[in-house]
Amino acid sequence: MDETTIATTNGTKYPIYLSFTERTLFSAYLFIIMFIGFVGNVTVVFLVLSVKKLQTVTNVFVVNLAVADTLTCLVASLSAVIVLSYELILPMWLCQCIAFGLLTFIGCSLNTLALIAVNRLVAVTDTARIRYRKIYTCWKLTAMIAMAWAIPIFVALIPVFSDYADLGFDPRFSTCTWLSAPVDGLIYSFFVAAVFYPVQLTIVTASYVRIFLFVRSSTRKMTLRGTPQSGTPSSFQNQLSKRQLAVTKNLFLVVCVFLVCLFPYFLVLALDSLAYEVLPFTAVLLLTNSFLNPIIYGTKHPDFRVEFSRLFNHCFGKCRSKKAKPPEERSHSVPSSSGKLATTDTKDTQV
Repeated sequence: MDETTIATTNGTKYPIYLSFTERTLFSAYLFIIMFIGFVGNVTVVFLVLSVKKLQTVTNVFVVNLAVADTLTCLVASLSAVIVLSYELILPMWLCQCIAFGLLTFIGCSLNTLALIAVNRLVAVTDTARIRYRKIYTCWKLTAMIAMAWAIPIFVALIPVFSDYADLGFDPRFSTCTWLSAPVDGLIYSFFVAAVFYPVQLTIVTASYVRIFLFVRSSTRKMTLRGTPQSGTPSSFQNQLSKRQLAVTKNLFLVVCVFLVCLFPYFLVLALDSLAYEVLPFTAVLLLTNSFLNPIIYGTKHPDFRVEFSRLFNHCFGKCRSKKAKPPEERSHSVPSSSGKLATTDTKDTQV
């Protein structure tokens, strides 16, 4: 079936993809980033559960973020398959579960990003750690995680118990999502955009700006005081400048990724029919956030970097050892080959 032969309703052509090639590229990109994101997020959860030094208060939120993103990647992978077909190839109940899951998991991920921002703000600014310990008790942590999940679940349940929207297959985008009701259809789209974006954006931006200002102020005070034990004032100032630059880069990266991945989708969502043609592409950009989160919140942390590297080297070493020759064959190798093999083993051990 040609894309141009799809029937129209109310003057809107179904679907929005111009060709099957575009549909295929769209599906392939979505599936690849979701697969990599799934592996990355599962790795983050595995490392926190298996390495004791990673079991901190902040990483409770990181694990919750990774769990939400893992489920997002898993469900979005099914969406990548559905996009390839002109019609729904799954049972309707499964399609409704996919739509419900995407709303819940993405919403929880965004809420957790805001919780991580606040956690880092309190951790950095409360040098005595007194206020930090009072805020992040076991029960309060549980309540925060529960709230991160409860809000998007409530939003996702609205189409189930009201007439403002339905969960199902949207032929315009060949995907499982919510379907706005003919009457007051914009209300639910506005509601989703309002609940999932402005508050989280404000919290993330304000928290990281406050962290930057605090670090800059502390750096200036320490520079003015100076520390004779650290060497010359110029070297001490260079160390503080490098620290401030590193913090600034990390915070700038976090805010930029948040803005770039989320803003286009929620802007188009608020506009609804005025820009619906680009909604699937902004949705993929939104889902890319789940692929980038383990990179930003996992590998940027020094302890996570060490454990990621150790796990990678362990897995890579096993793969290399399987490909290496058995000891019996090595004993029959010529001297030059034995020398090369010994050198390679040494390098692998060092890596």
